[in-house]
Amino acid sequence: MRVKRWKALPWVAACALVIGGCGGEGITVPADDGGLVDSGTPDGGTPDGGTPDGGMDFFAPGGDGASNPLSVPGGSARAGRLGAADLPPDPNGLSVVKTGDFVLANDKIAVVIEDAGPSDLYDPYGGAIIDVGRMEGGKIVDPADFNELMVGVGRFLIEPTSVSVVADGTAGGPAVVRAIGTLQVIPFINSFGAALYPSDYTGFPVAVDYVLEPGASFVDAYYTFDNTGGAMRQGVDQLFLVMQFDRMPIFSPDYGFSLGMGVAVPHPWIGYTKDGLTGWAIAAPAGMLAQGITVSGTNQLIGPKFDIPAGEILRRHYMRFYAGGPGADGLQAAIRGARNEPTRALSGVVQTPSGDPLEGIHVHVESADGSKYVTRSEPTGADGVYTVHVPDGEAVRLTPYVRGADVPAPTAVAADATAGPDLTLTPPAFLKVEAHPMGAPTEPLPIRLKVISTTGSIPTVPDYFGEQSFPNAIADTQPVLHLLFPLDGRATVPVPTGTYRVVASHGPEYSVFDDGMVEVDAATDTPDSPKTLNIALEHLVDSPGVLCGDFHIHTFRSPDSGDDAKDKIRSGVADGNEIMVRSDHEWVNDFDPIVKDLGAQAWVYGVSGIELTTFVFGHFGVFPLVADPSQINDGSIPWNDHATIFNPVDVLNDARSRPGSPLVIINHPRWSGGIGGAYFNYVGYDRTTGDVSADKLDQWDTQFQVVEVFNDQSFNENLNLEVGDWFSFLSRGRHIFAVGDSDSHHVFSGSPVGYPRNCITLGTDEPEAFRQPASGIDDDTLRDAVRDGHLVVSGGVYVTVTGPNGEGPGDTVKGAGANVTLHVKVQSPPWTRFDAANNTTHDVALEMFANCPGTDGRMCTGGAYMEIPVGDVMDQTTWFDGDVTVPTGLDGTRAEGWVVFHAYVKDGTLDPVFASHGGAPREPFGVTNPIFFKP
Repeated sequence: MRVKRWKALPWVAACALVIGGCGGEGITVPADDGGLVDSGTPDGGTPDGGTPDGGMDFFAPGGDGASNPLSVPGGSARAGRLGAADLPPDPNGLSVVKTGDFVLANDKIAVVIEDAGPSDLYDPYGGAIIDVGRMEGGKIVDPADFNELMVGVGRFLIEPTSVSVVADGTAGGPAVVRAIGTLQVIPFINSFGAALYPSDYTGFPVAVDYVLEPGASFVDAYYTFDNTGGAMRQGVDQLFLVMQFDRMPIFSPDYGFSLGMGVAVPHPWIGYTKDGLTGWAIAAPAGMLAQGITVSGTNQLIGPKFDIPAGEILRRHYMRFYAGGPGADGLQAAIRGARNEPTRALSGVVQTPSGDPLEGIHVHVESADGSKYVTRSEPTGADGVYTVHVPDGEAVRLTPYVRGADVPAPTAVAADATAGPDLTLTPPAFLKVEAHPMGAPTEPLPIRLKVISTTGSIPTVPDYFGEQSFPNAIADTQPVLHLLFPLDGRATVPVPTGTYRVVASHGPEYSVFDDGMVEVDAATDTPDSPKTLNIALEHLVDSPGVLCGDFHIHTFRSPDSGDDAKDKIRSGVADGNEIMVRSDHEWVNDFDPIVKDLGAQAWVYGVSGIELTTFVFGHFGVFPLVADPSQINDGSIPWNDHATIFNPVDVLNDARSRPGSPLVIINHPRWSGGIGGAYFNYVGYDRTTGDVSADKLDQWDTQFQVVEVFNDQSFNENLNLEVGDWFSFLSRGRHIFAVGDSDSHHVFSGSPVGYPRNCITLGTDEPEAFRQPASGIDDDTLRDAVRDGHLVVSGGVYVTVTGPNGEGPGDTVKGAGANVTLHVKVQSPPWTRFDAANNTTHDVALEMFANCPGTDGRMCTGGAYMEIPVGDVMDQTTWFDGDVTVPTGLDGTRAEGWVVFHAYVKDGTLDPVFASHGGAPREPFGVTNPIFFKP
């Protein structure tokens, strides 16, 4: 897991430092809700300014509720358990809603609350909101792409002993679902959360009432705290952890979709929305919400602090959960209605200058002066009609937008206008690409397709519009207009009239099409007659009996990835990956069923796995691992229980004991970018001594055989980090093998699958062999080949090494003397050495590391380092193909020797195919696993 660096603007950082945020101080409480609390003995007050509750026992459980809770008459609300036929649609296979969970429904919305008991995802307790949708025809429709909402009391959540219905709505009035239990720590954040939120509420009795009124577009959550036997609790922190914005972008009034960039102001509500789906938002009824840290797909939202009086029961209106849709406009319309904010609907048609309606257009609404974002429409249909809801009495301006078309000037709408204007969008030109393997013009070839501006600019809109953008190409100087991964090699895209650079590729074994003078004209290159490029890519790198793949790939099942699994597979295939291991955080999942759905079996084999993601002692790749839907997170490997952290050795042995004896890979063991994600750092591994910290001896796993030495990085970037560790193990006689993976989280934001990748000797070039029992190749074959080091790592350069008797990486040359002759071959397509920014060709290097200690890089004290002369490779794919004499080090002082070869392009870059990362280019490189020598 590669977590983004913690981000906080100054206001937010100050709030975090005072432990609990600044929301509420000096801020006017919204008029629709005073957030009034209800204290007394046992409860004799007035919740939320209403009538006295008559001493209701808020810790009394109820029953199962209405037998058919989705059958809701108009003007009513219902609560009950979901049956199998009631479950909301699950188009992405990511829903955690199950039969028996509870639902609150009226004629507008349905909100699902999980039953008590062990829970999926990161909240292990249950009793929380886990989905929301609109109601239509007695069914839940257009459900949110809901991930996870944790409503915290500091770093604590309710662990319910029961969830039940205390008012099913059949007698009129609201429907109420109640969770009763105690507060327990949020396990995955407890190790660092205690510093931010030190107050301990372990075991504090609490009940949560989820209340839905007839006709409402929100659910109110009331928390009742039983402090009858305790001292006063001052400054209690109200915390919301929302793992959502990578699947549904974050949105707020005035700031639109820019809130994910850290807008440090208080908000009346913060929401999450997506075209075509039900959106949702939360508000803190007692005040405003502040945005705290944003990291790894998670927003920390902070409500006002509060006190729990000594010896009393406190009932507090804790959260208002809004729902509405479709899209941002539907959500905002629902919220404005709930808050009694008058609005008006503006409708019109988006059309060409000749009056033809345009489909798929967003209409964005800003304040008249452009200082605030208001809303955006759903994409227009075939009739071109748009509808947006805007505040009464406010002048606004409208801008239609679709990627690839010029952006017109905004159209003003007066404050008293009751109808929207028709909007004109100039049609773009159209560019069509058809790619195939060289010599096979009728066969499709999956490609990575980039359409790049050569003028240094493309039509853009403000960030708060929330429209997609892509990383620039060529040293970040050329904007990318389109990035696509068509599996059939065919795509048609809109572009403004002009000249473009078109780049089509199929990974580092193929040539690249790169034409910077593609001219298109809207007058002639129309949808019916687009500018067409027929592209043939040549397979240049020879790799018989080898399949290359990536073992560390995230999808939107991980909270910090926004990539649809289908898009991930398309991109991986387009970039030439033949094996893809799905390694989502804390959830066992498989790529291959989706590969089959896409019809991509000939190109790639998908493997089931997980990234075991602790927030304490590291991250670990585990595969092949078969999903078990009867278990939490389909069979994830537990590493904690409440506040207890398990011993890493026990956790890793648990992983290895699973069916199929999965391989455990130590992922990014020196990673410095996240919380508790680096195992070698955690145990204090010292490559000079080979020891770990004395207090971590019992937590040092001695059974691992594979380390992710390269995580979206090259050999040179890691020479004094994981490469040094790897060499230190080898020099101590421990056969540890290196893998290289992308850890890809966002393919459209510059995190490609397969940089680097592992090229494994399997005796086949066909991914389909894994699905053919007669081939003798299966997941066990893959596991064993990786475990035994029969692979090389390619970051665009493919290096092979062969011993005198056919030995390869991971093998031992026996009967070796002082020197052994090995055959080394280095290949990469010419484009990996070409510098497009400067129109030059880079030099290359081939290096030998034999018995190096790992403590001094290329100094290699006690071993042998050599740069092997390569010569001028010009436009050749093969740089080097010859014998190398290797000093084995078998001089009587060591029982075994080893050698690793590394090749790279000096000052090289894989641009324009793979964008830079972290401001640095991705260097083309390749490295072998060791060949060993014994006398």
